[in-house]
Amino acid sequence: MVSCNEEEYEADYDYEVSGAIGIALFSLLCITATAKLVSLIRSRKSQVELTPQIIFCVCTIVFPLFELPRYIQLVDVQEYKCSSITWTYCLHLIASGFFFSSYTAIIYMYRGVFEADTSVPEELAHGGCRDFAIQMVSSKMAVNTVNVVFWAVVFFALGVCANSSTLYTFFETTEYKIYIWIDASKNLLYCSAILFASCSLIQELTAAAKALNEVSPGFDVHLPAIWKLTMLSIVTFICFITRAIMLTLKFVLLESGDTQIGDMTYPGPAWFLLADFIPRLVPSCVWALSLQAEEEEEDETISSGVLMDSVVGQVGKNSTTTLGEEESGNTSIAGAYIPEATEGPVNSYPNDLRV
Repeated sequence: MVSCNEEEYEADYDYEVSGAIGIALFSLLCITATAKLVSLIRSRKSQVELTPQIIFCVCTIVFPLFELPRYIQLVDVQEYKCSSITWTYCLHLIASGFFFSSYTAIIYMYRGVFEADTSVPEELAHGGCRDFAIQMVSSKMAVNTVNVVFWAVVFFALGVCANSSTLYTFFETTEYKIYIWIDASKNLLYCSAILFASCSLIQELTAAAKALNEVSPGFDVHLPAIWKLTMLSIVTFICFITRAIMLTLKFVLLESGDTQIGDMTYPGPAWFLLADFIPRLVPSCVWALSLQAEEEEEDETISSGVLMDSVVGQVGKNSTTTLGEEESGNTSIAGAYIPEATEGPVNSYPNDLRV
C-alpha cells in the first residue's frame, strides 16, 4: 500500500472534476426520485400506504444525500486517499446500505411472479438453483435476512472507518477487504435474483401475448411491458456486474499497492465513473422513471374481461391495485400486472392487465 506522503498529496487525481460530476449526478438522481415519489403519492385516491414503490423512492432519495458529502469534500479539500476526513466515507457506507434497500423493494415487486411454484420457467430452473431463486425472490424472511446481515456489515465497517486516521489506513484493514467482497457478492446476488424474476415474468407475458394475438391479431397489449422489462434487465445486469468488477479491481490495487490499471488511475474521474456513477446512478434512475402511478396506468387499462377470459381461461384474483401492495390480489412490474398464486392453470391472469 502506498503511504500518505508529500508525493501523494502533490499527485493530480482530478479530484475537483470527479467531485463536481458526482455532485451534479447524485443531485439529479435525488430530484428525479423525489419527483416520482410526489407523483406516486398524488396519484393515490385513498390513504397512502407504504408500498414497495414508495420504499424504493424514499431509499433512492436518501442514498444520494449520503453520497454528496464525499464529492463536496473532493471539490473543497481536493484530497481523498490521504485525507484525515473519514466521516464522509462513513456516510458513503451508509449510502450503500440504502442503495441495496431500494433494490430489496424491487425484489418485493416481483414476489407475485414466484407466489406460484409453477410460474418458474423450467429451462431456467435446475435443482437447487430453482429452489434458491424462488426462496430469494418470494420469501420476505430471506430478503430481509440478507439486508439485516449487510446492514450489520455496513455498521461494523463504519466503526472501523470512523476510528481510522486516514482513508488509506481504513483501506489497509482486513475488515475493509472483507467488506469489499461482501459488497461485490451482494451485487451479484441481487442482480441474479432480479434477472431470474424478470426472465420468468417475460416468459409468461410473451406466452400471454401470443395467445391474445391468436384471438385478436395485432392485439399486442403485453409488448410494451415486455420491452420495458427487457431493457430494465439489461441495464441492471450491466451496471451491477460493472460494480462487482470494479470492486474486485479495487481489492487487487489495494493488495498490490498500485494506483494504475492501464490508463485508468485510482481514484480518478474514470474510476468514479465506472465504480460509482454508472453502477449506482443509471439503474436507480431507470427504475425510478419506470415506476407508474395509478393515474398513468388508468389511461391504458384493458377493460375487455371477456376477451381476456377467452384467452387465458380461469381468471385469478382480480383486485386491481398499485405496484407492490402485499395484501392485494395483483402486483405490477413495469406496468404489467401480475396475479398472486391461484389454483388452476399457470397462465391465470387478472381481467385488467395494465401496461
